[in-house]
Amino acid sequence: MTTFSPTYYHRNLPHWHPPGVPIFFTCRLEGSLPAKTTQELKSMQELLARDISTLSGVKQQERRVQNFKKLFARIDAALDKATSGPLWLANPEIASIVENSLLSKYAALYKLWAYVVMANHIHFLLTPKVSEGSITRVRVILQKIKGYTAYEANKTAPNRRTVLARRIV
Repeated sequence: MTTFSPTYYHRNLPHWHPPGVPIFFTCRLEGSLPAKTTQELKSMQELLARDISTLSGVKQQERRVQNFKKLFARIDAALDKATSGPLWLANPEIASIVENSLLSKYAALYKLWAYVVMANHIHFLLTPKVSEGSITRVRVILQKIKGYTAYEANKTAPNRRTVLARRIV
């Protein structure tokens, strides 16, 4: 039996993808968070970062995860309440493009456990599959889903920019 080591990379938080473990994603439309909200979230992020700077080791890591959860909850609440900004995923034609990409277009790359398409963002839970002796990288899965979705959605409304943002904040 082949064993795989986890994929690891670091951005704002360490990302560790152990093989065979489901991973939860949120992708939002570019511009879906108003500038004021984005600034408030960045200020909150800076405050939370200062909060953990006095800690070290395991305590710092635990607090970092707690703070990330707080920040994610604020972002998700802001996205859920949106009544303005890009809400293109509320369009059934565009929402079906997203669903198609998740359910069939790239289904060979992962096991999809759950998903929801909201007016300005999507959530999905999946486990990358093993293919030809290696695990499909999360980066590849996201590039394919987001690239295909943006390309196809823009064909339905070429004057719009229905691009999923690179990052949540």
